[in-house]
Amino acid sequence: MSEQRYEISTPLPSIDFLEEYNDEISSNDEFECEMLNETLDNTSDIHFEDPEKKKKNDCETFEYDEVIDNLEHTELTPCVVIDFIKGEVQRCGESTKLRQLRNLFGTWQVDRDAINEVDGVLIRLGVCNTHFQFDNKYLHQSRNKQLKDFNQGIIQWRRCISCNKYITFYSRGAGCTLHSWHLNKQNIQVPCIGQYTCEALQDCLPVCKRAFDDINPRQKSVCCWYYENLGGHIHHRPGRGKSGTTCTTLHADDTAKGLEYLGNWLINIAQTGNDKEKILTKEFGRTFGQKLWNSRSYVNSRAAALESPQTIQEYYDGFPEFLNDFFFGVIDELYQKKTTVCNWQRKRHHKLPKTVIFEPIMKTVTFITSMLLGLAFPHLKIWLPRVLANLSHMPRLLGSFRQLLTVCHVSSHSDRHERKLAKTRMEESNPSNRLIRANNVWNLAIIDNINFKEKSFKFGNIYDVTCGNSHATLRMAFQAQLPVEIETSPKQVIELTANTSLFGMNQSIDEMLNMFQKVIFDLLDFKEIEGELIYKTNFDAETIKRILLTKLEPGCLGPSPNVVILEPGANPNSDEEILHVSEMYKEDFVMNNHSFLDIIADEAIFRRLIKCQEKWPNIRPHLGQWHTSKDFCSVLIVLFSSYGLLSLASCLGVRFLDKFEAAVDYRSTARVLDLLWVAIWYLYYKWAGIWKVHRMGMRIGNFGLQRNSLSAAAPLYASAAKSNYTTAIAHYLSIIAAHPKLEERLNYCGAFKIPRDVNEDSRHICFGFDEALETFGVRFVKQNVYGNIIDEKNLRDQIKSSQDERERIDLLMSEYLNDYAVSYSERAIKSCKKSLWELVNDLITVFGMSDPLSHQLFQEYTPTEMHKQGLSRLFDCYPNGLERIKAVYWQEVLKTEDRNPQGRRTIGVVRTKVKDYNSKKKAEKRKIVIPELTQPVLEDLNETPLTIEPQSKRRKTAGARHRTTEDETAILCALKIYKNYLPEDAIGSVREKLSEV
Repeated sequence: MSEQRYEISTPLPSIDFLEEYNDEISSNDEFECEMLNETLDNTSDIHFEDPEKKKKNDCETFEYDEVIDNLEHTELTPCVVIDFIKGEVQRCGESTKLRQLRNLFGTWQVDRDAINEVDGVLIRLGVCNTHFQFDNKYLHQSRNKQLKDFNQGIIQWRRCISCNKYITFYSRGAGCTLHSWHLNKQNIQVPCIGQYTCEALQDCLPVCKRAFDDINPRQKSVCCWYYENLGGHIHHRPGRGKSGTTCTTLHADDTAKGLEYLGNWLINIAQTGNDKEKILTKEFGRTFGQKLWNSRSYVNSRAAALESPQTIQEYYDGFPEFLNDFFFGVIDELYQKKTTVCNWQRKRHHKLPKTVIFEPIMKTVTFITSMLLGLAFPHLKIWLPRVLANLSHMPRLLGSFRQLLTVCHVSSHSDRHERKLAKTRMEESNPSNRLIRANNVWNLAIIDNINFKEKSFKFGNIYDVTCGNSHATLRMAFQAQLPVEIETSPKQVIELTANTSLFGMNQSIDEMLNMFQKVIFDLLDFKEIEGELIYKTNFDAETIKRILLTKLEPGCLGPSPNVVILEPGANPNSDEEILHVSEMYKEDFVMNNHSFLDIIADEAIFRRLIKCQEKWPNIRPHLGQWHTSKDFCSVLIVLFSSYGLLSLASCLGVRFLDKFEAAVDYRSTARVLDLLWVAIWYLYYKWAGIWKVHRMGMRIGNFGLQRNSLSAAAPLYASAAKSNYTTAIAHYLSIIAAHPKLEERLNYCGAFKIPRDVNEDSRHICFGFDEALETFGVRFVKQNVYGNIIDEKNLRDQIKSSQDERERIDLLMSEYLNDYAVSYSERAIKSCKKSLWELVNDLITVFGMSDPLSHQLFQEYTPTEMHKQGLSRLFDCYPNGLERIKAVYWQEVLKTEDRNPQGRRTIGVVRTKVKDYNSKKKAEKRKIVIPELTQPVLEDLNETPLTIEPQSKRRKTAGARHRTTEDETAILCALKIYKNYLPEDAIGSVREKLSEV
């Protein structure tokens, strides 16, 4: 039997007990509406929402009726009626002798899950023959069915007024005319089965009476469970051959219980006052606010004392008197009560009693009244809120700011006590408790260096000594939930050979590049009209990306991984420390002796992890996808730097080419390369296409695309002299090939899936695991670390407790401050469609020129390798790089050959840097061309114009030192005869002789 499912929401208003009380509330609502209208007349720029209308709309969102349509006969579900079955209230579930539910005449509670299962086809809802006969013969008479057609059968979606849970009822029409009641002018609906023998509901005018045909479509409903809890009884069918039972004896004490309830209600009124006092309290608050709102003229007259007071007493006296009196009375009463309790304790310890001091009360009162006055009259420059805003911008006075919050009781304790509490919390924090312990959880470790810089001393640092810094190893865990349990037995490892194909172009990348080309070709839509080739230009790089994403198969279809920041390690500057940090995961993950540790890192730490495999063979290092993609950008810039890439980037609007060349900002650099990929054809289009496949594979979480693109890109790393990355890629691809089970897991969780709301688009976005660590982990830790960060113990305690500390203030940050951690990034290029197509048009012109390099596009950064030998070197980059990375694979991974690092840092092309162009420009500016000599030289283009360098600009060779000759020494010896003073004529004579040497 299926259980009823409930959905908890905001409680509905309960039934009012007295008729007079209803009238009072109605009159009170009218009074509130009048007051609201007056306020709206005075403040036309403020818009309020009608609370009664809002309440009504909220109720209507989950209470509605659904008609059972008359469709063709379909298979019926088991009986959906809720009844007393086998000793408890539950769904009947009988699956034999079924009829359509709409054949019933009375009101029955039905199973909500069953209705959801039919997916709107309500005609499939079934009822067993037993309940049909009971409804037809005992609860109602057969002739009653003639009054309502069975096509009026509806499903009522309601919520129980007692338990506030969602329920569903079946009825023919609005409800049953025999078993619906009016209780205190409210229409009440309970299942008919609860009124067959139970007399919980009886005529008792004028409080309770039958509704008959006066049934409100929005009647209040009570479920079977709470009907019994409230004193009613669902009929218990005894079964065939047994006599029925009644609940008459169970209601013998109803009168006594009613009197007891009424007595308790009267006592409650006598002790706490009735609800009329609550209304008066609310009205008092409204009257108080209205009086404050109407005190504008008085406040304006006291503006000088409120905006620039000389003393706190003057500031206090500047507020309206009724405001000070009210809050002074409240605060003083609280102080008096606290002092009474305190003096009782002091008396026990034989200490003198304390007295209430006026000054602390006045400080608290002025703080509260300043806030209210600033809310009511924001045009006034109230002194205290203004000073607080100014004080919050003075880092050196933050201690005074926190002390002020303590004095005004905004913060619960002093800053010193908070430091003690924070230290205790940090020491007791155990981040491993956040880890999920399950058989289907795959634990991915990720480590990276995190550095902190010490704040300079503001006093006494007369020499501006360089700040100290500290480093730590940030340890994080990504826990991915797999659809199957993880095997604990030893994993299968495939032995690799020299013939194992790991590098070079593959079928997957060829298909992707062809698909890219087809998408661009379709967008161009070439047409030949009157001998002229016409194409479309109404798209840009973003358009192409959106189309490509629809054609790629996304990965990471499971839930987002659980992210935990673990206890950090020390400075990762040695292989021993990296090994120690890795072994810390054994205790965190509760690893077996034969379990592998999958750990992700950037290239620098990856190299150290490879060395650690000698001491711990079960380490499986993973090369960070984001760092690899970032270095791929540098590879493309190196290979095409002498072939016009810098000129094209400058045309797109890149202002700082040196930053672009160094790939400082990954997102900006990738954006430039992406635009160039759209604009440029042939070899750059192909190699940059591999980079784009890798990047898109990372963004959609498709590990197959990431692996295949990295295999195709590996030769380019070797040709660009990326020796360390070449070795790292060879190791990483061999690890993937040797562990097929690992590849299966990466296909399911190949990147970090960014959590999104359920209502958002189904297409998710993924970050590389190392990118998630850099973007979220490092930034998160640095935002939540404070105090002395040079102290190693304190730093490690703060990092491991950063998640716990952040959770304590998440409500404040998200609810009060509306901080939803939205990340924005500025781009340093013109990414508009106009810049892209201007570059495309220039390139079309260049291709049609006999001397392409004479175009204005290449004048500032002229390509230096656009000749036969240069192009030949560029074409040979890929095959030569393939041979080079294979040699690295044989030497470093398989170790079948002796290690020979010679030539690994040799670039396959001639590289031109931005500083080379800048140096050339500076050298040309230092040269002065002689006009008389340039005219005849121009006739012969093979000769160079005669230039002369100014005397003042000549520089001696760096490191050259003049040595005094013997002749110069003899001339200088003539000055030795002068002891104390050198005459001017002697100096001039020596200068003249030295110039002749």
